[in-house]
Amino acid sequence: VYRDEATPVEDFFRERGVLLDFEITGGIPETLPRLLAALAPHAARGGSAAAAEAEREPRAAAEGGR
Repeated sequence: VYRDEATPVEDFFRERGVLLDFEITGGIPETLPRLLAALAPHAARGGSAAAAEAEREPRAAAEGGR
């Protein structure tokens, strides 16, 4: 069930270039600094704006293109 639900979501964000693959190999103390470092370049170039735009697209389509 998880894969059936998650795959379309992953595909949606991957197609828009806003999906970051990240392997978690430890606990929070080991992983968080690596995750933040991986996200930093995307945030610097407006990654959150791109994610917000990707979120608006399906909603606009559902509302008839508004």
